[in-house]
Amino acid sequence: MDYGLELSSSSSSSSSEDEAMPMNSSMKVHPRIMLNLAVSKRRKLLDMKERDFRCEILQNYFIQRLTRHLRDCRNNRIARKRSRSFVIRDSQSSTLSRDEEQSAPSSKVTKKADKKE
Repeated sequence: MDYGLELSSSSSSSSSEDEAMPMNSSMKVHPRIMLNLAVSKRRKLLDMKERDFRCEILQNYFIQRLTRHLRDCRNNRIARKRSRSFVIRDSQSSTLSRDEEQSAPSSKVTKKADKKE
């Protein structure tokens, strides 16, 4: 699944964490990984002596949006699975009812034939 989230490596910051995660110029990232990165960044912001509240608010908003996105994706996936299983069960029950209808008239015919004899 393509999320369209891209990260680009920046030459301005070269911390040990950036070196630990090699990045291509256009690397696609799953939202769960982005959520983990955002939470770790928020923890770093909270540990700083001079706190930038604007950055903290932006980071919290980003985390809320990511969690909402993940929740919606999970709910949609569950709903699709439920609808598929309902369609499968519905088609199986309609197949069974058609089989019963086909077998029912033939049994009535044999009963009528038995009565005539």
